Amino acid sequence: MTKSHKKGPPEAAIFLAGALFLLLLFFYVLSSLFPAPSPDREISASSSYWRNTAPFALLHYDVTQDGNATLVVLNVDGNFSHLTITRIDIGTSSYAKPIMLTHGNFTTVEMKVNIVRGWFHDKKLRLNVNITYQNPDGTSSVQVGKNPLVTYDLPRLKKLT
Repeated sequence: MTKSHKKGPPEAAIFLAGALFLLLLFFYVLSSLFPAPSPDREISASSSYWRNTAPFALLHYDVTQDGNATLVVLNVDGNFSHLTITRIDIGTSSYAKPIMLTHGNFTTVEMKVNIVRGWFHDKKLRLNVNITYQNPDGTSSVQVGKNPLVTYDLPRLKKLT
């Protein structure tokens, strides 16, 4: 007659812990093969575009349901001692108070933006942006946004669509 080997409580616990470790290791390796979902590509591309425009970059922007917009504008132009923003157009709205910025300095602009129903598509808000400015000798130029400023249609904005 042969003896059967029964696993006692300590052996069973060690076996179970080892199996659980291997299972967790398998899922960890599997999850590293597939990157986590990234934020919306259009919004990421818009944010990247506006952070890298010149002579003014938009470091941050936000638009609320009632059309309050906040922009953080940075002067990245190194050709002049300063530039003066004379107008910022967002969608159909304008901000026309002069802002003088030296190279490397930024300011926060708060303005009212008209929100139009047709600007929403895929639950996103898209706004064209142009910045009119003057260099120190008084020559005016316009920085025309080639890409719109894109942000999420926040839950508080959904009632407008």
